[in-house]
Amino acid sequence: MTAPSLPLITPTPLRTALAVAGLGVLIFVVMDVTMKALGTRYPVPQIVATRFAGGCLLACLLAAIQQAGRLRPDTIRANSIRAVLSAISAITFFSALSILPIAEALTLTFLAPLFMALLAAAMLGERLNRTILAAIALGFAGVLVIVFEKLSEAGGAKVDVLGVMLALASACSYALQMVMMRQRAKSDRIAHMLIVQNGVAALVVGPVSLAFVTWLPMTPADWGLLGLCALLGTTAQYAMGWAYGRAPAARVGVMEYTALLWGGGLGYLVFHEIPTLATYTGAALIVGACVVASRRG
Repeated sequence: MTAPSLPLITPTPLRTALAVAGLGVLIFVVMDVTMKALGTRYPVPQIVATRFAGGCLLACLLAAIQQAGRLRPDTIRANSIRAVLSAISAITFFSALSILPIAEALTLTFLAPLFMALLAAAMLGERLNRTILAAIALGFAGVLVIVFEKLSEAGGAKVDVLGVMLALASACSYALQMVMMRQRAKSDRIAHMLIVQNGVAALVVGPVSLAFVTWLPMTPADWGLLGLCALLGTTAQYAMGWAYGRAPAARVGVMEYTALLWGGGLGYLVFHEIPTLATYTGAALIVGACVVASRRG
């Protein structure tokens, strides 16, 4: 019995992979804003489970269009672990988002690229050269500028411990599942990865949440918003899977920092929030980190 052939990955310029990853991050932030609005009306596990179920259906449609064929057993096994991590990351992040402002929740999850680079070095053998370390340090410095301002405003005392812990848990689980995505992105079709990731996550979150949370009836308009979230989430996952299959995880991971730029812009447009000087300073450092990461070294 012959081994299944692996999908051919066309050589891609690093900057192209980073641009696609940046687009994926932007789409994720748009989904986050929409999910936060829904989270004010429905339990977080309800909207997360429904979003994953919709994402699974869309991934099945994508697989049919691409004629991706049948799922391989090893694809199901490997990506099921990622699916559980994805469910944990989503539940903890959207729970943090229901407690903390969007900017603060996103800021704390920006620790994910740091975890990602370290995990990629440990699990994939990727080198942490000076260019990557400089990019991580520069981006992390931008995050610290904003965190310091938030702590100063709160007097360093009034910090929501639960929200912070949830955001950090989301960052850790997200980093691990994205590194695992890079492990599989070179051998699995992205559509198959998304089917397993969304389907298993929906099966994990749905039944468990029904045992502890009372689901509420949804209006047609909110069903439409959840459908939009499923489309955005699946599109963003596809973009990130495409990028991680074509560039080192440590370099692609730095693009996560651009979420601050998108979050600041959407915060102004949707919530009329005006970024502070610290936000602009942090954003400048983060953009610098992305530029450093895109250098060939």
